[in-house]
Amino acid sequence: MIKIVTDSFSALCRQDLENSDLNFLLATCNLDGKTFPDSLDFKNDVLNIQQSYSTSPSATEYYNTFSKILMNGDDILCITASSQICSAYSNAKIAAKAAGAIYFGNTEGNEKIYVLNSNTVAGGQLLAIFKAKQLIEAGIDLKGIAFELEAFCGKIKTFFTTAKFDNPIFDKRIHRRDHFSPSPILGKRSCFTMDNGCIRYLGTIKYGYTEVKKISEEFDNPAQIVVNYSDDLNYIDSVYEYLNNFFPHANIIKRKIPLSLLIHLRNETLGISAAE
Repeated sequence: MIKIVTDSFSALCRQDLENSDLNFLLATCNLDGKTFPDSLDFKNDVLNIQQSYSTSPSATEYYNTFSKILMNGDDILCITASSQICSAYSNAKIAAKAAGAIYFGNTEGNEKIYVLNSNTVAGGQLLAIFKAKQLIEAGIDLKGIAFELEAFCGKIKTFFTTAKFDNPIFDKRIHRRDHFSPSPILGKRSCFTMDNGCIRYLGTIKYGYTEVKKISEEFDNPAQIVVNYSDDLNYIDSVYEYLNNFFPHANIIKRKIPLSLLIHLRNETLGISAAE
């Protein structure tokens, strides 16, 4: 069998993990000197936290997980968040080498482990996980799944918008397309997209409707859409309605943003990811 290993940047929820073979490793979050495990249920106002950062699962955690799976005679498909925004991918590769069963792209060896850099995060990473589960259920081998997933991840589009941009996103790894003020124009939101694994600033857009319009410009008929949101986003129902109107045949999934992302993107954040 093929077992999936992933991290909490993917915004998986409890219902995704129930009756599932997914192996789920938590990131660690530091808020004003206090350490917390990654969570979808964090209720504090992260906008007022002065110092915050998140740490990917360690190579040791990946190694321990890989070793247990290999001892059971199973293959491993590890799907990590973008290597441009966290160290999950590099940590997982270190663990795979230490476990002695490696398969990266065209590397020769005992093909028991494949570590995939999803080049996305949150809803985009979740779409990659759902696609992997479909391919496993179809009986495709690990090498075939790796080939198809790499192509699939290249087609995923993810947008984030936030009411206030006052925090260097993912340790200053944001790439600014143009100079802009950290304070959005009155009545608008800062908009970002995942581009080659990095979060890039696009500009300011209007609330709700424009985020959906951005997705509609990229896709004619997406099969799945994931909407990520923070608890304080007061127009999430309107976004869901817009998406249903634009894409009546798409499977639309709502998931909260985990703490590991929220402490970078801050309060009142919306994410939309889609794939054909």
